Amino acid sequence: LYFTKDLLFHEGYQVMENMLEKQIPLDAIIVTDSLLAEGVASYLQDHQLHLPCLSFTSLPPTYDVTAYVDIQALELGQECVETLLQIIQDHKKDQQTAYQKIVDHNLLDQ
Repeated sequence: LYFTKDLLFHEGYQVMENMLEKQIPLDAIIVTDSLLAEGVASYLQDHQLHLPCLSFTSLPPTYDVTAYVDIQALELGQECVETLLQIIQDHKKDQQTAYQKIVDHNLLDQ
């Protein structure tokens, strides 16, 4: 597992460079953000490496990945706002509730 400080293109590129310099054996890459994935894909392309890569995004990626998970960002944002409004209303009533909502997602081949 590798973590980055920022979810940016150059961070994804740098993580790939670091992992391959350390000769970490890789079967595939799973990237949690589209900007990071773009950096990873760019590194792989620049070095002519072929490694399956999965990304999470709401738009079809413009970079080379094997597949991506469409996280339905619009619906996710709407659910977040509705939940936040419910939390505010419950707080005003001095109520505490556990909130959970699962937003549908799709795994799509690129």
